[in-house]
Amino acid sequence: MTAYELLRALGQADDPFVLQAAPVDDPAPAPQKRRQISARAKRLWIPTLAACLLLLASLSLSRILPAGNSDTSNDGAGAAGDTSDGSTGQDDTGGTDGAQPPDTADGAPFIEVGGTTYLISSHPQSYTLPEGFSPAGEVFLDGTEGPYPYYTHPDIPQWIYVLQPCYDIASQTTFTGYVRYVDASVRGSRRILYQGSLYAPCGTSRGLTEEEQLRFAAAGETYGSRIEGEAPEGFSLVEQTVFTGYDLLPQVEGGSNYHPSGTALYASAKEEDVLLVETSWYTATDQEGGQTRHSGYEVYIRLGP
Repeated sequence: MTAYELLRALGQADDPFVLQAAPVDDPAPAPQKRRQISARAKRLWIPTLAACLLLLASLSLSRILPAGNSDTSNDGAGAAGDTSDGSTGQDDTGGTDGAQPPDTADGAPFIEVGGTTYLISSHPQSYTLPEGFSPAGEVFLDGTEGPYPYYTHPDIPQWIYVLQPCYDIASQTTFTGYVRYVDASVRGSRRILYQGSLYAPCGTSRGLTEEEQLRFAAAGETYGSRIEGEAPEGFSLVEQTVFTGYDLLPQVEGGSNYHPSGTALYASAKEEDVLLVETSWYTATDQEGGQTRHSGYEVYIRLGP
């Protein structure tokens, strides 16, 4: 079977892309021609087959989403993509900071309650209603679909649960479940609480005051977004993180809504606005000839006045 026939059988690729990738004598090579190009054909269809099997395996996993919607937003789980320094964008704790507003390209489902925008959580959900949430009214999804009942918690104002139709991809069935929506200013954020102040990654840009923008810019010029190797002079180990849960601002000393418990934090008495978070990341440049692991620190900057 040729690569063209394989992909056509699986129905996983558009004809123009298959034809572009296939040898010029595919999809219908003459018998003697096929023998002459067997090595070339093998190099084509083996990786193609592997990719197709991986795709089929991923489709077999059960991913339940609100009916009629898909959430492809970045939640800070290590977004990949080449950067100017050859970094893959992947690290042991990495990702990007900031909530995604409802008009961004990711198209995350959203609701609006009391003038606040809430986006669907990008983390796994149980589709059951947690204890302490009670009915609070009805809301339209994406401003048009509904209305559906929603539920709030007096101590967790960043979360709203909506009882709405959901779709199980594995069984291709629709059911009704409780779906968590998160305040857009919190969703996808990465925060650490240290000595009573919240710190955010140096690359944070959304929602900063003018004073915070100047502080972040100054720290960025001095330290950059991350430091490879040893911590700068004057910085020492002061704390270890305690993971306090996604989609929430940390409320305990050393709490982090992103980094796992036990991540080392470094601070300096001379740089109270800067917090270093121990991390590692990977680069893949032409000179390296593959992925290279780097160790160092991610730079966090203090928020607030």
